[in-house]
This record gives sequence, C-alpha cells and structure tokens, in this order.
Amino acid sequence: MAIRALSTAASGMTTLQSNIDIIANNLANVNTTGYKRQRGEFQDLLYQQLIQPGFAAASADSANPTGIQVGHGVKLVATNRIFEQGALNNTGREFDWAIDGQGFFRVLQPDGSTVAYTRDGSFHKDANGNVVTAQGLRLADNLQVPQQVINVSISQSGLVQGVDPAQPNTPVTIGQVTLARFVNPEGLRAIGDNLFLASPAAGTGGAPVLSPSPLNSDTRSPGWGAPRGSGVSTSDASTGESGRNSTKSTVRSSPVRGTPGEPYSVSNVAR
Repeated sequence: MAIRALSTAASGMTTLQSNIDIIANNLANVNTTGYKRQRGEFQDLLYQQLIQPGFAAASADSANPTGIQVGHGVKLVATNRIFEQGALNNTGREFDWAIDGQGFFRVLQPDGSTVAYTRDGSFHKDANGNVVTAQGLRLADNLQVPQQVINVSISQSGLVQGVDPAQPNTPVTIGQVTLARFVNPEGLRAIGDNLFLASPAAGTGGAPVLSPSPLNSDTRSPGWGAPRGSGVSTSDASTGESGRNSTKSTVRSSPVRGTPGEPYSVSNVAR
C-alpha cells in the first residue's frame, strides 16, 4: 500500500512539473512575436475497483451506493495551444503585418518546397527585395519589392503595394498575400522559430485551406482574418495571469477592433 501511495504521489509530482514547464515556457515567450500560449490537459489514471458501485452490500436487498475505487494518480494527455486573438497596437514598421482573426502566413522552408505556417508577421526586406522572415525565409507568395519602390503597405484584402517616387500617384502592385487556415490549428506541429508544420491532426489530410484571392476587403471573407499593416501579432501570454494560476495557464488578452485601414498589431500584455 505504501509503495502504491508513493507511485501515485510521484505521478502527481511529475505532472505538476510538466505543468510548471508549460507555464514557464509561456512566460519565457511573453515577448515572442506570434507566440500562442499552451495549456496542459490532465487525466486520472486507472482505478482499482475494490468494491464496484451497485454491488450487494450487507443484505441482499441493498446495494453499495459508491463502492470503493482507489486511483493510481494522474497523467498529462495533451498540451493545447490557444489560438486566441489579442489586442491590436501600431508598431510603425512597414513590414510588420498582423492577422486580425483566423489564418497563418505561409513561409517556405530552406528546401524551397516545404511550407511552414506562422502568426509572426514581423517581416523584412532582404538584399534582393524579397519579403522574408527574421531567419531569411521567403513568403510562399514570393513577394519581391522593386528597388525603387518605397512606402510598402498591405491592405485588408491582402494586396501588397508600394510607391514609385517617379510616379507617386500610381500605386505599384507587388503581390497578393494568401493566408492558410486549418480545421484544427491545435493539431499543427510546432518546430520553433515561430513556425508550424501541417500534420494529419490539423484536418483535411494536413493540407490547409487557402484564403480567397483577394480577401474581401469590405466585409472580411467569412472565417478569415484580415491582414493589418505596420503592426505585428505579438505573444498573447500575460505574466500577470500565468503567475496567479500555478496549475493552469489561462492568460488572455482581449480582442480589439480598429477603424478599417488603420495599422495595428497584437499587444503582448492584456490590461
């Protein structure tokens, strides 16, 4: 009996450590652009049925109302990633793009064919004018900004345009951003660098649903987020709520909608 008690207690300590690790990772990424917090999900282990409920008790015409069921501890069964929209704030960078709603940016891996997905919209322009991530990975939309074009912006329809100083009254179209969406985004496989890979658990055989081109800029295409320029989607993990709850990471930030056309990003701390 003492050995079983130690084993049960050990399972509790192991899962508690796992939960602390999950919360610590949330806190460590409180300033990570595009990070979505995780929450541990736990279940109790197998029970030893010493007396099953409903079995005959002391007399033949009575039954044990509860029985005797002794549990053997707890286990971690899943880590849920909370894809929740946060508050939107302006950053002022022309290549900081946020998604206000559902969807992921599509990024090409170094092999040039594998597509990864991210909520991190802090993009840059490389020496060749390509729009890339901080790791130098190109968008799958193959956006390349001509050398003479300045003031690059993205509309809520996903259209990327700039201005040629030689013809300032005529916008230069650079390309169209196509978002990706999954039936079950929690089924995506995190690989670090703010990137996810598709998996069969994400739905539709691991293949994403791509946004219409262009997105509806007036009413927002049903079920799709709207790109926002000059802002990034930062972490939705808040130090306050993670610290207050040591058994569940329930940090939240409130969705805020701005005036159409205004640039916004997602704040990392909810107030």
